[in-house]
Amino acid sequence: AFSPDGKRLVTASFDKTARVWDVSADDRPATDLVGLGQLLSGHRVDEAGGLIPLTIDELSDLWTRLRAAYPADFTVTPPAARVWRESEIREAMKEGNVAAAEFHYWWLVAEAARGGK
Repeated sequence: AFSPDGKRLVTASFDKTARVWDVSADDRPATDLVGLGQLLSGHRVDEAGGLIPLTIDELSDLWTRLRAAYPADFTVTPPAARVWRESEIREAMKEGNVAAAEFHYWWLVAEAARGGK
């Protein structure tokens, strides 16, 4: 469903999760928006509409160019990192992967020691 102003979209998934997406207009050039899509997916679309995996060099070039142009899009706040790590710990424990849970737990400790909230 779209918000009344058309700037947000709410989706629901079979796994019983819901997400809110910002779909407001974006002033960035189309080439940069395509580049962001390629970077996030790790693929580009060929002339026939097929997906082609990007090479490490292509990914690196996209990352470097787009990070310089849009640094805020490549920044994770300490609270967001904490939420993600806590989620990873929960998922690892559900899977019985204690090593992965411990890995993320100790990163939480390290990040908190550095002043992450």
